[in-house]
Amino acid sequence: MFNVTNSGYNYDSYHYGYEVGPDGHFHHERRGQDGVTYGCYGHVDPNGKLHVTHYVADSRGYRVVEPNKPVLIYLEDEPDWDGYGSGQRETVRPWTAIFLPRGCGRYGSAYGESHNFFELSSDHNGTSFVDFYNPEDYNDVQNKQYNNATTRNNDTS
Repeated sequence: MFNVTNSGYNYDSYHYGYEVGPDGHFHHERRGQDGVTYGCYGHVDPNGKLHVTHYVADSRGYRVVEPNKPVLIYLEDEPDWDGYGSGQRETVRPWTAIFLPRGCGRYGSAYGESHNFFELSSDHNGTSFVDFYNPEDYNDVQNKQYNNATTRNNDTS
């Protein structure tokens, strides 16, 4: 029998996501070690505009959150010494400190900002997906330039 006590790790945490079809529908979700679920879903319209909804699901339920604004989070309170707790603890986190999963385009161009970009990409099977990248990150810029150049150089059509 395997028993873990006081490990400091929340085994209820998870992370998943998907992107489907040529229309760029996507959904990414992560449950953090704080017990709160963070995520986003959306699509890219025919004009190439990204539409995304960010959300949290905490001890008060599911709520849409507004990008680039502080987020009120309700955490489950630990029971007091007598076994009763106050039920919930409020905490306000800056937008940059919430645990959105990769793929949510935290600073997305859907909000008129220029420092995060997305593109529709395809894998080797032809499956389309929304690919987010941050050009302020040197590695992302270099990878995009390399990948785009490689694709152009290998194009035999």
